Amino acid sequence: MSKKTQEAKPESHFTGSVVFERLVRNSLFTLVFFVLAIVSVRFLVWDNLEKFRSQHGDEVQKLLIMEHKQKMFFETFADYQAYKQAIASKLAHPSYQESVNTLNQLLRQHFTQIQIQAGTEDKHSQADIIHEIFYIKAHARSLQDLYTFLKSMLEISNYTQMALPISITKEKRDLALEFRIHIEYKVTEF
Repeated sequence: MSKKTQEAKPESHFTGSVVFERLVRNSLFTLVFFVLAIVSVRFLVWDNLEKFRSQHGDEVQKLLIMEHKQKMFFETFADYQAYKQAIASKLAHPSYQESVNTLNQLLRQHFTQIQIQAGTEDKHSQADIIHEIFYIKAHARSLQDLYTFLKSMLEISNYTQMALPISITKEKRDLALEFRIHIEYKVTEF
């Protein structure tokens, strides 16, 4: 039995030293492999990764800016469309009869002794739109009547405007006013 134990010792000693050598070699190989892999990644791949990262960041930033500008454009365009629809009635040229009727109502509402004379020499026609000037003489009880008339003129149409100067003279109890009103209207074909 002692021979068998002596023979077993050299085999285990030999086997142990081979295993240890292999462990050391594999550890050194693994260490060298990792060092070379890290160095090659650092020198060969890292610069390309940095370039890619910066390009990708720039592209993402440009995309975000473009999306923001596009969103703002569509919001502004929607606001413009809503505003355009809201004021479409004020931007449309009214008919001549409608403009004159509204003007007569306002004049009768705020003034007395009204005289209206159409300026025939001041008619201008271009692209089916006629621009006419009315010379108006009227009497007002106070300046407040004139101010309310001017505020009411804003509600008629953008194509009905009062021209300056306004001549105001004091009479016994009233104020005598002389002014011009410009009206633009569309020619309607019958």
